[in-house]
Amino acid sequence: VQEGHILSAGLDPYLGCFHQTEYGRLSLVLDLIEEFRPVCIDAIVLNLLNTNQISRNDFVRGGLDLTTNHEEGEYGVYLGDVGRRLFLKVFFERLRSIYRSS
Repeated sequence: VQEGHILSAGLDPYLGCFHQTEYGRLSLVLDLIEEFRPVCIDAIVLNLLNTNQISRNDFVRGGLDLTTNHEEGEYGVYLGDVGRRLFLKVFFERLRSIYRSS
């Protein structure tokens, strides 16, 4: 989904339903992409967890919240460097396999 496609349909790409409207955020684009998350992202995450490729040790607490400038360590649980590299490797492999088969 690209901003141009949404504009050509006469829709405003900045007015979404599920994602918060902020200056410069293409909320409607994010809403439309959300439909693909279970098929692509959630399937990868569940596969990595079920095959024990990613475990609790691959996550870290905290991190810098860029939207509110909170100090590191205050919010959230994130994939650490090793887990993030593994996830991205599997994600891009999946994208390549999808494009090869189409």
